[in-house]
Amino acid sequence: MIFAVAGLVVLYGFFAGHAKVRNLALSTYVGIVLASQFGTSLHTYLSHGHNSGFGVGTIRLALFVAPIVLLEFSRRHHARGGHRGLVVSIIMSILSAGLIIGMGLAQLDATTLKHITDGSIIAFEIYSYRLWLVALIPLLIIIEAFIGPGRDEKNKH
Repeated sequence: MIFAVAGLVVLYGFFAGHAKVRNLALSTYVGIVLASQFGTSLHTYLSHGHNSGFGVGTIRLALFVAPIVLLEFSRRHHARGGHRGLVVSIIMSILSAGLIIGMGLAQLDATTLKHITDGSIIAFEIYSYRLWLVALIPLLIIIEAFIGPGRDEKNKH
């Protein structure tokens, strides 16, 4: 499952371009905030007086994934940008895949998380370094903004 998500995000970044991968990363941050801030409250609301079969982990995971899906698939235009754009796309895709997996794992209940991380060294490592990924993606976006467009992109205009 981890390889599937990582592979899909990297392929998406490769084909869609770095601007779309940047949007994917930012959508992931929105999901992190929604899940962490509203997951438990929404679970309490839904289970109070209702016979909700959803656990808090399921609700938090749904809140985490919803903005990624909604924000990514609602926009259709994307731009590509030369060789530098390809390199940035690949790096951003790999970091975004790790962020999505790591923060998705963080939304699970402790028992499920332990089962997954005990069974997969990759899941364990991604989960362990998820907070580094939270910091590295904005750093990459800032560095990219300071570097500016490459020669390939300047010659297009």
